[in-house]
Amino acid sequence: MQALKRAALRLLRFPGPTLNTASSRNMRALGARLAGHRRDDRLRVLNVGGGGRALPANDVGRGVVDATIYLDIRRTPLVGVVGDALALPFADGSVDAALSLAVLEHVRDPELSVAEMLRVLKPNGLVYCEVPFLQAYHAAPHDYTRYTNSGMRRLFRDFDEIDLGVCTGPSSALSWILRRYLAGLLTGFSDNRRAKFLAEFVAAWLTFPIKYLDYLFAGRPAAPEIASAFYFLGKKK
Repeated sequence: MQALKRAALRLLRFPGPTLNTASSRNMRALGARLAGHRRDDRLRVLNVGGGGRALPANDVGRGVVDATIYLDIRRTPLVGVVGDALALPFADGSVDAALSLAVLEHVRDPELSVAEMLRVLKPNGLVYCEVPFLQAYHAAPHDYTRYTNSGMRRLFRDFDEIDLGVCTGPSSALSWILRRYLAGLLTGFSDNRRAKFLAEFVAAWLTFPIKYLDYLFAGRPAAPEIASAFYFLGKKK
């Protein structure tokens, strides 16, 4: 009975529209860099806006997870500091790494948020961010902006670039946009909340398999032209 209940609950969940093909690899690279980046003082990693999702210990390493401070605008079981990404409550040069994973689109001034991460980093401190390009509107509670790969380079222009690339590819972009479009067709693009929920549930299950094509295409040379999201790894100059 419990197994049937769990299976039913899984079916009632919306499958995610995107597939991040680079995150695990990038987290392992970040963890390796931080393992060699330690100073005599205690390692400090700041996760800006990451209050709903723990860093994967299997990828980034238990030492990095234990050293991570989660900051968000609202309290969750993970959050150690409630604060604003536009005015980080940390001293200049006080953290070894700053992360921002699918957060900057929800911040009203992303450039100021990046400047704040730069400010609180120690010399040679690391920044790792993932930011959307082609994604449907998803307010949490707001959704302000998108970036191309060249826009990402400009946004992080005050850092030395280590790596920049696609983390969520063109198949994920299509999966998400097609999901929303199909849901819109089913409701006549109505704003009725119940109708939208039911239509998106149906559309989600019809379209989510498309994202798995990113295992083939996210790393292709032209993928940045219609990628769903980009990542940036850099070092404070």
